[in-house]
Order: sequence, then C-alpha cells, then structure tokens
Amino acid sequence: MAAEIFYAEDGEIYICPHGSDIDASIQARNRYKYSDYVTEISVSGGGRDIEQIQLFGKTSGQQNSIQRELPQEVYETSITAIVKDYKFNEMVNGTGSTSGGVTTVSGASTRPNVDIYYRFDDGTSQLQVKFANTTAISTEMSADAEGYLEETTGFKCLAKDYEKKYAADRTAGSVFPYSGQFA
Repeated sequence: MAAEIFYAEDGEIYICPHGSDIDASIQARNRYKYSDYVTEISVSGGGRDIEQIQLFGKTSGQQNSIQRELPQEVYETSITAIVKDYKFNEMVNGTGSTSGGVTTVSGASTRPNVDIYYRFDDGTSQLQVKFANTTAISTEMSADAEGYLEETTGFKCLAKDYEKKYAADRTAGSVFPYSGQFA
C-alpha cells in the first residue's frame, strides 16, 4: 500500500461567517474560498496536560500522589496569505468603513467569529479539518526584498469546536460535504 500524502495542490481553504452553509451553492463556496492566495497554514494546540497532586503517606517508599486531568487546551491555526485586500485584517480588527472607494480598517469593539475549513482531496482519500466559531486573535504583515507582502493571521477555537475527519479509499463522490457534516 502506498503512503498517503496530501500536497498543497490537493488542498482548499474556506473561511466563512460562523454557521454559514457553504454547501448551499458553488457561488457560496467560491465567495468563501481563500485557497487562491494562501501560502501556508499551521495547526497547534488541543493538548491535554495533567497535574500531580501530592497526598499524605507512602507506598513502596514513594509519597502517595494522584493525577488530575486539566481541561483541554484551545486549538490554534494560523494562515499566511498574500495581501490582496483587507479581509484578513477585518477578521482581527472588525469591519472597516468605506468612503470614496477607500476602506479603512482599525480596531473595533466587535468582530464576527468565523468557521475555517481545510479540505484535502487527492482523488482517493479525503482529509477535512474544521475550526468552528473561531476568533481571530493576531495579525502580522511581512515582506522581503525578493518577495511580496504577506499577512499571517492567527485564530483560536475551543477544543469542542475542532473537528478532523479522514476517509480512505473512497470510490465515488465526496465523502464529506463542505459543511453539512460539521454544522
């Protein structure tokens, strides 16, 4: 059996307002598709640490203790994209204002949460990761003399809002709709 490897060319990235149905139509999917200018994604978090609680007494020469599981950490994802417009900045700072064809984005008191989908399909297997109800927490722009302006945006969601699905050796059609099984 050949090793399963997903490449960037197998991937699609969607970011939509929380609770949106991106399966509604091709137009809905295309409106929320960001794959065309994303250069890098990363995922981290979800750790499940424990703490040791010391107790009175000894067993086998060691002080008695128990372990307690701590709450699961939040999941984080970051997306690096070529700066094309103000959309990623709005996710962190809130909706901008437009006047005379110029959009200004600055710190706002509220911003909408979003759902993020990473979907990989190599024609045989599929992998889909969803971060529901994420909050954009940071943004950083960078460029070098030989490159282009990029923006990295960080997002966080609760562990209960993270989901990863994998299907191997499918025979026909998409195993996972874009959002139906995650809604």
